Amino acid sequence: MPFRSWSRSCGHRHLSGWRASLQQTPFSFLFFFFFFFFSPLQFPVGWIARFLKKGRYAHHTSTGALIYLLVVLEYLATEVLELAGNAACDNKKNRINPRDMLLAVKNDDELGKSLQGVTIAS
Repeated sequence: MPFRSWSRSCGHRHLSGWRASLQQTPFSFLFFFFFFFFSPLQFPVGWIARFLKKGRYAHHTSTGALIYLLVVLEYLATEVLELAGNAACDNKKNRINPRDMLLAVKNDDELGKSLQGVTIAS
């Protein structure tokens, strides 16, 4: 009786073609490919990757670090814009101006601590 591989003996379907090549590709490439083409992120992935490479923050930056940085940046941007929109509505304005952003950051405890030394230009 010839030797069978473990995957076939357990009833798994044998992958062929491009699916088999996906099993052999590194995880970081698949991760980057998925988030580059199918991500729900609003920030451009390619730009942030280029800025990380040009900034020389480290010799190597992983794809997971890139995605994590994008998610954190997008979360902070949405948080600040939501609070600034609420401040603009409180002042009976339809547009967000820098004063509304400043009020939103100063009135929030966590954002106020993290952006303590930041100057928001008007």
